[in-house]
Amino acid sequence: TLVHIPLELGDQVTSVSCASGHTLIVTKRGKLFACGSGFYGRLGTGKTRNEPEPVPVLFEAGSTEGEFVMQASAGDLHSAC
Repeated sequence: TLVHIPLELGDQVTSVSCASGHTLIVTKRGKLFACGSGFYGRLGTGKTRNEPEPVPVLFEAGSTEGEFVMQASAGDLHSAC
């Protein structure tokens, strides 16, 4: 199934990691998107609801200032970046 990823102008997807219930998408500008099953909070959105379309994963203000995601890995019950 094709889904829309809300990318900024000029950004592009650099990697995708898929697990049995969710998917992580990393962009050239270091943004992280997640979709699929939110069970156990594995999407990293701070919620446990399912997301059928990719949503941005936001980090705590100031905790990652000047940093960006280069790689992400989706596991059956977790995500890592």
